[in-house]
Amino acid sequence: MHFTRRDKSLYAGMPSRFQGRFLVGLAALLGTISIAYARANESLEILSITPSALAFARYVAFLNQRDVFTESGPVSVEISALLPRQATQAYFRAIRDTSPSERSAYEVVQLEGNPTDVQAIVRSYLSAQAEVEKLPLSAVLITPANYKFRCIGSRDHFGKLAYVFQISPRESRLGLIKGELWIDAETGVPIRETGHFVKPPSGLLRGIDITRDVNLHKGVAYERITHAVIDMPSPIYRAELKITERPLKTEEEQASVQVARGER
Repeated sequence: MHFTRRDKSLYAGMPSRFQGRFLVGLAALLGTISIAYARANESLEILSITPSALAFARYVAFLNQRDVFTESGPVSVEISALLPRQATQAYFRAIRDTSPSERSAYEVVQLEGNPTDVQAIVRSYLSAQAEVEKLPLSAVLITPANYKFRCIGSRDHFGKLAYVFQISPRESRLGLIKGELWIDAETGVPIRETGHFVKPPSGLLRGIDITRDVNLHKGVAYERITHAVIDMPSPIYRAELKITERPLKTEEEQASVQVARGER
């Protein structure tokens, strides 16, 4: 800002008692303009929040909702197990519900294939899962308190946009994984978790790699499919599990379970 010759003559002609007030008023005006400019910049920053950050904010809000796979009544669990080295496989279906002790309880309603070795593997996996369930939920959730997040891009997931975050546990603790988290851009639902457990839940399991996909219908999760590859000591060496979970919500679904149980 500068003064013209006329401006300077006007300023020079002011009584000295007014010159100070003039300078104070001018400084106040400039200060107001600076504050308004700064606030405008802040507003622009808020308005220009990145889409990935918005998806992550939706994910954090989603964590406060009820988990339909663990907190909404009985769930149908189908497990297909394969031991590649032994060329052995089996399938069984169970109903998982919450016991009075708030732990998962399984009731097998269907069993096919060679159950001997496979049952031992599945039992070990479920025991490891039960070991994690004993921990406080806040200690194992994928949250900023437990993990470091870094957005590494976006992906198309069955026609829906998802943002991919690299996740690394802040501490090497039971129940935490290192890998990736895919977040649905529209709903914030975590539609894929993939990686390996940084600390195996059981001494019988050397390591577990998992990929867990959640399928949505109108933004609501209705099915969760987990692929787990388990490294074990001799003579098993390796086991592959596919676990499909579906909440039983309708009366028809409940009736089918009762038929399988022989209650009808």
